[in-house]
Amino acid sequence: MIIVKIKRLLHLTLIFSASIFIIGCQSNPYKDFYKPNNQTALIPKVSLPKDKAPEWVSVKDLSLDTVKPYLRDGYMIVGQSGFEASEVDHNQALLHAKDVGASLVLLGKQYLRTNRSSVPLFMPNNSTSFHSGSVYGTGGSANYMGTTNTFGSSMMVMPTSHNRYDYGALYLAKIDRPPAFGAHFQDLSDAQRKAVESNKGVSLTIVNNKGGAFDADLLEGDILLTANGEVIENVKWFVTFLGKQKKGDQIELSILRDGSSLKKTVVMMNDGFKYDLK
Repeated sequence: MIIVKIKRLLHLTLIFSASIFIIGCQSNPYKDFYKPNNQTALIPKVSLPKDKAPEWVSVKDLSLDTVKPYLRDGYMIVGQSGFEASEVDHNQALLHAKDVGASLVLLGKQYLRTNRSSVPLFMPNNSTSFHSGSVYGTGGSANYMGTTNTFGSSMMVMPTSHNRYDYGALYLAKIDRPPAFGAHFQDLSDAQRKAVESNKGVSLTIVNNKGGAFDADLLEGDILLTANGEVIENVKWFVTFLGKQKKGDQIELSILRDGSSLKKTVVMMNDGFKYDLK
């Protein structure tokens, strides 16, 4: 919505500014600029009842720290939207969340700038003149009267302004199965590679509140080096490894925590899920 402060009598003349608003109403930017999370596309999720709308939470940013509490609680990221626009109704995000099967939306909105411009406003400038008189001739005299209409217009410049915002949305859904390993991980950063003096391994970013990793007292920030005696090459290798495990299998891990080497045993709480990481 473009914020234009103008008297109601004049609002119909702001065709140029209003056209931007109309375009926004005809489409849903949360849908137009949506990117699905292909890594979670095949994971079964809890379906939202048809008569229930997704919940939403307004957040300052969509950083990992903001999302962590939800991921720990068993949510997964279905997809995300990001775009720049004027005022956009948050209900459009909820409509799209329903379409993609999300039950919770984290919405971020940050002010960017105010755009100012002006539009021409044409006002009617019509006038009517009245005239009358008498005409004399050899045959006598006659009176006459009439009107003359003059049509024209005058132009004035009307200033307008509208705020621009950076919009972001994360669409979350509850995973419809107990966690197996119960943790999220990523490839090692440059600093972590230097710490372990190796390019191999993965780092835990999130530990679910329930699952084998939680019960084994793995902590966020732990670096996993080996699994059942095999070197953990990277995220793709570890995902493939976990996908081969069954419920009840034990995984012997060697980890590095704050410079100290530890051994941990994780019991799979469910069959491993096979991801297609390319």
